[in-house]
Amino acid sequence: MNLGRKENQTAAIERLKEKTNMTAVQCSPLTNPIKGFVTGPNSYGDVVNFTCEPGYKLVGTSSLTCLSDGTWDGKSPTCTAVECPLLSPHLNGKVTGTNSYGDVVNFTCEPGYKLVGTSSLTCLADGTWNGNPATCTAVKCHPLSNPFNGFVTGSNSYGDVVHFTCNPGYKLVGTSSLTCLADGAWNGNPATCTAVKCHPLSNPFNGFVSGSNSYRDVANFTCKPGYKLVGTSSLTCLSDGTWDGTSPTCTAVQCPLVSPPTNGILTGTNSYGDVVNFTFPLPNPFWKHA
Repeated sequence: MNLGRKENQTAAIERLKEKTNMTAVQCSPLTNPIKGFVTGPNSYGDVVNFTCEPGYKLVGTSSLTCLSDGTWDGKSPTCTAVECPLLSPHLNGKVTGTNSYGDVVNFTCEPGYKLVGTSSLTCLADGTWNGNPATCTAVKCHPLSNPFNGFVTGSNSYGDVVHFTCNPGYKLVGTSSLTCLADGAWNGNPATCTAVKCHPLSNPFNGFVSGSNSYRDVANFTCKPGYKLVGTSSLTCLSDGTWDGTSPTCTAVQCPLVSPPTNGILTGTNSYGDVVNFTFPLPNPFWKHA
């Protein structure tokens, strides 16, 4: 029934009442719907209107008309809470709560992730949330510096693994990798790099060696007085932990050979510290001079 017909009908009923002094039929009074209101009288031909409180929407007809038999021409509507758009769980986190007017949803992140944004939103009367959903970003561990004479590679977010390597001539002391944990700490101490060592060198017989035996160190060889070096005078410790040659030796200095004397005998050798002896046999008594 359109509005014009209802107005004509109501006017006709009123004129009939005046002429006949009749009392209009009454419909049962209507109660306010929960979270809503009903306005208007309840006599035959009257129209009542329904509205809802802010944050609620009408489900059903917005008006009813009182009929001649004292009944309403339909069922009273209800008011239901406005709903905000459903919020999807965010990456590496979750959202809890419902999405009706006045409801509050809460955002949380999985271990190893931290919340960026507000931790909760409220559904407003107009069906919108009062802010933007939060997100979850990975927790970060503090950046690690390169060890002295080495390198560290990898990122520093939760779950990331960094690896330590050393320059040639240096070896790793400690673990070769670390993992960033959920609490933003590394799962151990950073490794260090220490110089490779060559095997210690012994003093040559009748000589000396000086210097250290770490990578790039130089060992120097000398001999005691009266001895001379045979071989290299120095060795360098290489990156693979070996010396770049073999150790020299010390041999006794040689004096020039001495010829035996006329009519004499020479005994002994000519090395440093050696003694040579000269002897002269006595004349044979049976020799005769010419």
